[in-house]
Amino acid sequence: KGKYLTWTSGNSLNVADAESDNTRWTFELGTAATGNVIITNVADATRQLWYNESSPRFACYTGKTETTSNYAPAQFFKLAE
Repeated sequence: KGKYLTWTSGNSLNVADAESDNTRWTFELGTAATGNVIITNVADATRQLWYNESSPRFACYTGKTETTSNYAPAQFFKLAE
């Protein structure tokens, strides 16, 4: 049991105590070979987690792509030992 990152409306992200489709996310590799990962909310497949470079924060936006100016997807890295 823990806290869950949740989306419920608008662009805002919150924390929830219980699991639901709003706290579930799918992960898909981006189109570029840069480690980009597109994180999509299960409750609304149009809502994706993006970093807004103009207003520094992660939020749940619609209609963004890896080439949308001022928005960046999450990136996963493997730490070399």
